[in-house]
Amino acid sequence: MRRVDIQKIKQLIQFALLCAGRQEDWRQRELGPIHLIKYVYLADYHYALAHGGETYTGLPWRFYKFGPWQEQCFQAIRPALETIGAEMREYSHPKYEDDFVKWKCSDEEHYEKLYNMLPLEIAGSVEQCVRKFGADTEGLLDYVYKTPPMLKAAPDELLVFEPAPPSIPEMPLPESAALTRRQEKRQQERMEQIRIEMRKRLDRKRAEKQKRFVPPPPRYDEVYFEGLTLLDSLAGEPITPHECVMEVSPDVWKSKARYDPDLP
Repeated sequence: MRRVDIQKIKQLIQFALLCAGRQEDWRQRELGPIHLIKYVYLADYHYALAHGGETYTGLPWRFYKFGPWQEQCFQAIRPALETIGAEMREYSHPKYEDDFVKWKCSDEEHYEKLYNMLPLEIAGSVEQCVRKFGADTEGLLDYVYKTPPMLKAAPDELLVFEPAPPSIPEMPLPESAALTRRQEKRQQERMEQIRIEMRKRLDRKRAEKQKRFVPPPPRYDEVYFEGLTLLDSLAGEPITPHECVMEVSPDVWKSKARYDPDLP
């Protein structure tokens, strides 16, 4: 296992926040620890796909609650962001007792420095993920939870990173099936003529239907409301809310249904 590199962890945390600071929507420029930790995880995940399952930071990620967690990564957030002069904001949430912290920083010069310092595949994957999810906690957690290391682990287990499966080479066309440029051009012209003709036919049919059928305006009278009352009565008695406790077998975490899309 690769040794944990704190400097790489701090650089990824800084770069993720600086990427968020470049977002057009100001609401996506502020990130909390939960976002920053997940972006570091995604950097390790994408790096491992191309490097035989070896992560970039060397962090031993663990399945904790609803996603990957790493205490060393969490502890590195404040010193990493204070170094680049990030602004911290603390606020309370009515649903939770604990206070929340969010960070923001816009520094184009420092962004360029880290972009050139990080491996291109790391910088590209982090920037792409931040651009896609930003501060969208729900979307980010859903994406992270569905990554293979998470789907193949149970709560409190260490996550196992694996390389991407080898791609199947595309079979070349037989020489006899290859088309000349003139044939390709003719084929494209024929396909375009067919598309134009089909579009015209669809437009004509749509216009004919609109002429033939004019829906009557809705009528909300006594008959209408009596019908609604009858339908409600056919549904039976309304469901009374109850509280219950559901138990799920721990075997579900190792079920193929979590990660095998071909399972019937």
